[in-house]
Amino acid sequence: MSRSGDLATRGRLMPRRAADDRGASARRPTQSPDAALACAQMDQLAPRVLAWAAPLCFRRIETDAERDAAYRLRYEAVVERGWASAADFPDRRERDAFDLRAVLIGGFDGERLVATKRLVFPLPGLPLPIESIYGLTVHPRGQVVDWGRTVVAPGLGGASHRALAALLALAWQETRARGYHHVCGDFSPAMLRLYRRLGVRVTVLGPAAHYAGETRHPIMLHPETSIHGLNVWFARSASRDST
Repeated sequence: MSRSGDLATRGRLMPRRAADDRGASARRPTQSPDAALACAQMDQLAPRVLAWAAPLCFRRIETDAERDAAYRLRYEAVVERGWASAADFPDRRERDAFDLRAVLIGGFDGERLVATKRLVFPLPGLPLPIESIYGLTVHPRGQVVDWGRTVVAPGLGGASHRALAALLALAWQETRARGYHHVCGDFSPAMLRLYRRLGVRVTVLGPAAHYAGETRHPIMLHPETSIHGLNVWFARSASRDST
């Protein structure tokens, strides 16, 4: 996570484009039959994961007040984990220029935001976050969505792993709703291990760099070869929670 990114944005909410138009002008990706089948299976798994996360409710963040809550939750995570000092965020909000064009999603415990994730869709002539940070080009061009800024609030206990899974499920639904299925991001070594334990196939795209307080790798996620592992993980996790 960045240290407030664009300094001109500190201390105020930034304007943003309409979320429904995100990525509307980008070239839509094509799929092989195998990839289309795997994505359809992911589409079937996502609502089951969201239902499993109840009573937490997951949805797109719509209002300025909700976006502000997401920036504050991100700030709290950055400071708590020691990635930056509170002095780096005078307004106690973590955000950068990519938030101007991002879709934010969140998990709510009643009215309280307890989890959030950011999705940046491709737009012609504009880089994705990992392209800007790591100095690389992500392929296929114009067909990849950048997932990042994932935060689950402390204090959820056993619900924290369900909250993380639900963020991924909702991110997938939002990505598919706009016609995409390729996903990139950046992971620390610990996150790489976690996602692989979840059954997600991850490809490292380039050398690691020190960013947002820790060493991270630019990565691609591969849903077309991950669905079997995700189904196995979900079945085991849901079974444990029911006993």
